[in-house]
This record gives sequence, structure tokens and C-alpha cells, in this order.
Amino acid sequence: MKKIFLMAILSIVLVSCSSDDNNESFSSQNIDFTLIAKGSPNIAFYDNSDVENIVFTNSSDWDNFLSEISNSVNVEIAFSETNVDFDNFQVIAVVRELQPTGNEVEITNIVEYQDTILVTVIFIEGDATILSQPFHIVKIPKSDKPVAFE
Repeated sequence: MKKIFLMAILSIVLVSCSSDDNNESFSSQNIDFTLIAKGSPNIAFYDNSDVENIVFTNSSDWDNFLSEISNSVNVEIAFSETNVDFDNFQVIAVVRELQPTGNEVEITNIVEYQDTILVTVIFIEGDATILSQPFHIVKIPKSDKPVAFE
């Protein structure tokens, strides 16, 4: 009787310790991104209060953004593409408030983790007196994971 009881306990322990395919460890990986546009026009082209981090996952929001900025920026010249396939891609944009010319914003790295996508952004400070609004816009493969910025 004791032997059967011990075997039953061992079976429970072994089953509860077995690996589950859904809980396999996820290795973080860099995501390659494609440049859509980067610059620092000498005008306020996008109305925001400070830094705006935007993730576009559909053409409606993307088209609204392009329409809003097209009065100030020649999108056809400044952007490498405007017709994004949102079934397969999403767009990440970082836009800063008006800054002294020479300031830049740059997306340096995008990493996919198990539960999120992390976008690393750096700001390069300039010291000119003319104002500009730095931005960087990239395209990455579509994902359902939330996007965070650092």
C-alpha cells in the first residue's frame, strides 16, 4: 500500500514538473526595421505637447497622420513610402516638440521580448537658435504585442 501511495505521489510530482510547450522560455530578439522618414523640418508640422510616441496599426490612423502633416511637410519627398501593408506591418513614429535646430531623435534599436516590443530612442541635443521638430518613423513586422518606448 505504501509503495502504491509513493508511486502516486511521484507521478503527480513528475507530471506537475514536466515542461509545457506554452511555457517555453522566449529568447529576446532584435527586430529589423525599415526607415520610412527621418528629419528635422524648421516648422511645427505635428501638434504635440512634448514627445509623441505613436504606433500605427491600421491605414486609417496612418492616413490621418499623413494628412495632418502634409500641410507642412512634403510627404511624397520626405517619406520613402506612404502606402503601408498593415496586414503585415506596423509603423512606429517618434516626434519631438519644437527644438533648437541640430536636435535629432533616433530610433536605435527595437527588441521583441516575450510580452512586449521595446523601442529604444535617443535624443541628440543641438544648440542652434532656430527651431525645428525632429522625427523618426520606421516600419516593423506586424505584432499583437504592446510597444513600449525607452
